[in-house]
Amino acid sequence: MYRTITKIAGSFIIIISIMITATWLLIAQQTKDTIKKWANNQIKNDIEVNWERISIDGYPININVEINKPHIVAKNFNSQITWNPTFITLNFSPIKPRVIKYYSSGLHTLNIVYGTTKWSTKIISDTLKGEILLKPQKQFREKVHGEFTNLRFKIPHWEKALEIQQGKFDSTVKTRAFINPKSLHPYKNSFSLNLSAQNIKITNNLLSENTKKRLGNTLEKLSFELAFNGYLDTQAIDNKKLTRWRNAGGSLDVNSIFLKWGSIEIYANGTLALDENLQPIGTFITQIISADKLVNGLIKSGALSKNNSILIQMALAALARESNKNKNKIIEIPITLHNSKVSIGPISLLKLPVIIWPEIHS
Repeated sequence: MYRTITKIAGSFIIIISIMITATWLLIAQQTKDTIKKWANNQIKNDIEVNWERISIDGYPININVEINKPHIVAKNFNSQITWNPTFITLNFSPIKPRVIKYYSSGLHTLNIVYGTTKWSTKIISDTLKGEILLKPQKQFREKVHGEFTNLRFKIPHWEKALEIQQGKFDSTVKTRAFINPKSLHPYKNSFSLNLSAQNIKITNNLLSENTKKRLGNTLEKLSFELAFNGYLDTQAIDNKKLTRWRNAGGSLDVNSIFLKWGSIEIYANGTLALDENLQPIGTFITQIISADKLVNGLIKSGALSKNNSILIQMALAALARESNKNKNKIIEIPITLHNSKVSIGPISLLKLPVIIWPEIHS
């Protein structure tokens, strides 16, 4: 009797094991096929996705997908971005089926071409990881959270152009459901991006001696919060799509920007949109602590002409007020972007190049 029960139990365990193994292998193959299908579908978005090899492990519970030497090329108008990470690992768990964990530390090569301008860099990170939440609620389609440590940027002629000790980012892609068809922004906050980074070290070769002396070569903190309003089909952007987005009240809300560099602190927020010629327009309110040191640094570096520097110093002096917390002066200044000109109050600071959008994307 005991042997019979043992044989039945053993047979049952073997059958269960075979079923679990077969199910895991089936899901693993389906996952690999889904990734390949997704990559093929990106062609219509002018994105090419290739890789050297895909391997899957994690048996019997998880599905861990390692994409070895992926190659991603995104093209749009007269620009092209090529991204080559060493690997990307995706972790799928049946406990949280709508959460995908990702890891991609190590070397990343990034090449950007815009018109005749080319720029390339190598990015190395000790840690780059996060989570992707797919359709967890009706309010949004996906959320991406990421964290990184010891991020190093290397560009030609500079071995270490930039080092970031740690940082994190969050992005949200919301659904296209209307909030209020009669409102100015019917698709309000269709996309948002928040990023913060601490201890950003800039290589000495990129800074003037005066800047290093006054501010040092480390930004203590940089952060921003952006919210994109209105639905814009980013597949093959042309002037027709941009006009439709602008007419529907499309805009980019810069909810906050914060920068701390030495004794200088900058807080800003504002809104960007497109004018009748599809050129960027916007207004910002900026608070600067120790603005006099910033202006003096710009003057000595040659970024400000003598005429503009005198006008700016006069304007800043009129706008300055004492801080209650310390002896540094706080200056609140309005910054506008109109007719491709960036102005501080009535003073035109610089002229931006006109953006020429494609008539129709072929």
